[in-house]
Amino acid sequence: MNIRQEILSLTKKTSKELRKMYEIETGSKVPPYRREYFIKWLAYRMQEKVYGGLSEKATKQLDYLTEEMRRGRKVVSENSSLTAGTRIVKKYRGEEHEVIVKGYNSFIYRGKPYKSLSAIANEITGTRWSGLAFFGLKNAKAN
Repeated sequence: MNIRQEILSLTKKTSKELRKMYEIETGSKVPPYRREYFIKWLAYRMQEKVYGGLSEKATKQLDYLTEEMRRGRKVVSENSSLTAGTRIVKKYRGEEHEVIVKGYNSFIYRGKPYKSLSAIANEITGTRWSGLAFFGLKNAKAN
């Protein structure tokens, strides 16, 4: 049976069967969640075994975000709402500066790659800036 068929077969299993599978897979006590949770969890786990899990970088980022949320802190990445292909234009001291969003933590300014808008703002001004504030995106992000 291929992975797709295995995942689809989860929908035909009873709650008891799904809970048993979860218990075997985790070696821990089964939480009192709905049947749908176990289907999603087991489907993810099956795919993880076949295709591999998250990268170490992604795992660390998720751990960091989880801890910040536990502490009640609001976590906002400076580029989380910027879609790849977005063109950001800022006029500064009479000169127009253009940044292209390539993806998460990936920007192009004057043909050079950058990992943050803050780094680009620093490059333009020579001083430390919040990239969102410099490019006028801080209030737009709150929406």
